[in-house]
Amino acid sequence: MKLEDYDNSSVFFYMNTKIFLENTLHVDYSRYLMYNFFGGNGMLDCAIVCGYPANDNGTISYILQSRIDKAVELYKQQCIGYIIVSGGAVHNQYCEAEVMKEYAVKNGVPEEKIIVEAQAKSTYHNMMYANELMKQYHLKTCYVITNSWHVIKARYYAKKFHLNFQMMACSKPQHMSYFKVICLHIYMPLQMLKMRLKGYK
Repeated sequence: MKLEDYDNSSVFFYMNTKIFLENTLHVDYSRYLMYNFFGGNGMLDCAIVCGYPANDNGTISYILQSRIDKAVELYKQQCIGYIIVSGGAVHNQYCEAEVMKEYAVKNGVPEEKIIVEAQAKSTYHNMMYANELMKQYHLKTCYVITNSWHVIKARYYAKKFHLNFQMMACSKPQHMSYFKVICLHIYMPLQMLKMRLKGYK
């Protein structure tokens, strides 16, 4: 079974186990848990990296860096063939996808292995536009990479667009406390419920 086949309680258990292990042993256990607890596969066609705003001066933010770092790691470990970086210039003038692409190239990923999706303004758009690009490039399988607290939302929209995917939580961003991470794990499901009650699908 893949991660998207599990219910939200199982995903919540995985994410909080990951936080506990990282906090106590200071090791990134996301890949270990993904491959061993959830039975993940090896080589997939690509990874979709969910965007997040860059800093106001155009440098990569620590949350965005944590996401693209995981994609670079998977590429170097030959777990993926391509990286789809997804995100437009939503909160400032800097395109999230372009900032990620520049960072990935500087860290050893060939430019031709990076597919830029520069229109997305939300997680919904991340999955919608990435799905279109996967069809365009004849890519069948993917990891969806984001932060642990955001997995529940990214997973929801990945399923909505019928992606053949596995979730991959990246490491805790630098300078972010574990208390804040736990608060975000509580906030995200409540925020999704609020949006559903307002009529958003």
